[in-house]
Amino acid sequence: LQTFFLVLGTTSLLLSVVVSERRRTEEQLRASWERERLLAEVAQRVRQSLEVGHIFQTTVEEVRRLLQVERVYVSLLNDQDQLEVQAESCDPAYPTRLDAHSRQPRSGEMLTTIPPQVLVVHHPDQLPGNFDLKPYLIRYRVKALLVVPLTTLEGALGMIVVHQCRQPRHWQKG
Repeated sequence: LQTFFLVLGTTSLLLSVVVSERRRTEEQLRASWERERLLAEVAQRVRQSLEVGHIFQTTVEEVRRLLQVERVYVSLLNDQDQLEVQAESCDPAYPTRLDAHSRQPRSGEMLTTIPPQVLVVHHPDQLPGNFDLKPYLIRYRVKALLVVPLTTLEGALGMIVVHQCRQPRHWQKG
């Protein structure tokens, strides 16, 4: 009888582990499907226009909505190899990167270098040593930052910048 209860207990424990693992896998799969659906939706909205300015604006709005952040903008290199903000989506509670009248970057732009690879900052205290971004992060109340370089075969084109302003955020690969 003791052996029976031991086998029953072990089997019960194994079943609960298997069921828990299956639920976790199902939740991960659902999350993955949702991400894919949202990305397809974003791509569809971006494709609805052939006008570059509209594509950039749609992109920043959709990325901001998808990532649930306070600010997203696209900067491109101009003819003088300086970064210019082309489009921005920003929560009204936070300072904008663009002057509403001229659509040009405000003075004091501190993010002037396109990183060679994706720059991920989970917290302002975790800045890489080669970027002096403290004044930039303070001015725009940035608590977490993603910078994705935009490149072509010919070289750097610009970057997409994502700001989490309410609180630090641990960015995860998805």
